[in-house]
Amino acid sequence: MRNAARFGVLSLLTGACAVQVGTPAASPQSAPPPPQAFVHPGFVYYSSGAPIPAPPRMPPALSIQSAMNVQHLQAAAAQPSRCNIPKEVAPGVFVHMDCFPYQRVSIAVKHATPLKINLMRAGAVRWLPAVPRGPAMRHAQNDDPFLQNDPSTRNAMGFAGGLDGLNASPISLYAAAAAQPALPDLVDHRLNGTEGPIKDQGDVGACTAFGLSSVMDNSLRRAGLNITTSPEHVWGHYANPTMQDAANGNVNKGITTFDSLPYSGKEACELDHDTTDDCGETYGVLPNTGGADGSLQGKLRTADAANGHRMISFEELDISPPNIDEVVTTLASGADIWAAFNIDSSVWVNRRMASFVIPDWTSPDGGHSVALAGYRKVNGGYQFLVHNSWGVSWGDQGFAWISQAMVTKWMHLAYKVRTDVDAGSPSSPVPPQTDEDCPGDQVLDSVTNKCAGVCTDQSRPANGQCPNGPAPPPQSLQLPALPGLAGIPGIPAIPGFAGFQIPGFSVAPAPSAAPAQGGQPKPAPGAAPFTIPSAWPWPVPSTLPNFLPPPAK
Repeated sequence: MRNAARFGVLSLLTGACAVQVGTPAASPQSAPPPPQAFVHPGFVYYSSGAPIPAPPRMPPALSIQSAMNVQHLQAAAAQPSRCNIPKEVAPGVFVHMDCFPYQRVSIAVKHATPLKINLMRAGAVRWLPAVPRGPAMRHAQNDDPFLQNDPSTRNAMGFAGGLDGLNASPISLYAAAAAQPALPDLVDHRLNGTEGPIKDQGDVGACTAFGLSSVMDNSLRRAGLNITTSPEHVWGHYANPTMQDAANGNVNKGITTFDSLPYSGKEACELDHDTTDDCGETYGVLPNTGGADGSLQGKLRTADAANGHRMISFEELDISPPNIDEVVTTLASGADIWAAFNIDSSVWVNRRMASFVIPDWTSPDGGHSVALAGYRKVNGGYQFLVHNSWGVSWGDQGFAWISQAMVTKWMHLAYKVRTDVDAGSPSSPVPPQTDEDCPGDQVLDSVTNKCAGVCTDQSRPANGQCPNGPAPPPQSLQLPALPGLAGIPGIPAIPGFAGFQIPGFSVAPAPSAAPAQGGQPKPAPGAAPFTIPSAWPWPVPSTLPNFLPPPAK
């Protein structure tokens, strides 16, 4: 890695961004593995078996090196801490939080209905894919204690000399999945090869783009595609540090690969519509001038023409408060979660971590967008794996753990993102393999192995029938309007699109935004006036950024 200027950003509820300068920093001391465990492909059950394997060290996705004003970053970091002032989170790595709260994604639908969530709480969901997902999951049968210890399951699944020798029919595979093991004690998407590389975002508030790109990388790898997506292409579709705009700007649009359009902090700053972002001081360019950069626009047009894989829908998990069973089941089924947190940047630093665990915090000073990529049981609760985007010198090669208490208290928004290659998606040839592959009101039928409505008595339908009659028809999964942003009273919600709903896996339309003068997108039509609630947990600048709706009069 070069010694000059490397950078990294992150964001979510309030997009954080990071920049690394100088020699790559040392990671905090690594943790010893939990006592003993045995491994099912990609999962761990604590027991008296073999030790938990160390996660693989994958190479990062390297950004284009851009000259940066290190003196500016160091001088800014020396000022009293606040959300829009850089903070050094690892030696040579500077990060600042977005100051303004994100609003909910207006095109999102509900991830799971109360009936389906009750199945999750009861441990009655089918979470384990019948066909192994990800390249590292295709181990020999003799290396798989779960299959060794259950010959009937092995025979029903039709393994002949290992997972690569699958010869069972889909029906026999799904029949084997009916007797699911309990949810694992540890899920780490790095272990089965379904987690993408760490990326490094630079001093630009493009953190939502990096979180989305990482979640999409996970989806592609679960489909067996070793593709890393371009966060710059994602960012180029909206260029505002908000989750709302990130989703609206990218739904049903092809995203090119990182190799085709690698990330440049300088170019991302040019694209940035946020007039309060200080990235121009760092990179020596003017934000919101990307529209006049012919070379950059040519790159984006080429990326659009590549017609890459697409994000087709966004599903909102419960967040008032977060439902831990829903989070755990989603992660166990293999999917990353795009999440937003209110964080205290003083504890998200290497020197405060012990064994790559971020300490609990009580006073957030900004927002952050990450991907959640796993969990583990610790002392009767859970810790959750953060896939960050501050480069590999932060945490455990770019990853760290946070406690269940912090997820419950500070996770502000959370979405499962479906892509065109997900099992059960309209454009995928792979049928649903888990209950997670079904719409939010449906599970796999125990006979047909097709998605059907959850029975009103919270049981699984059989051949389309429930104990009290036919399985319920598809429901509307449109989210109800809330008086404020979930968990933050007083922040108005942006109205959704009239009549928008996804009873099954309908592809959401890509909303069009009319640009304002200077190329900046106007607030969404009908957007509620924006006000900062008096109880907001950190001070914000007096000038609102131009991408927010007009202030209330």
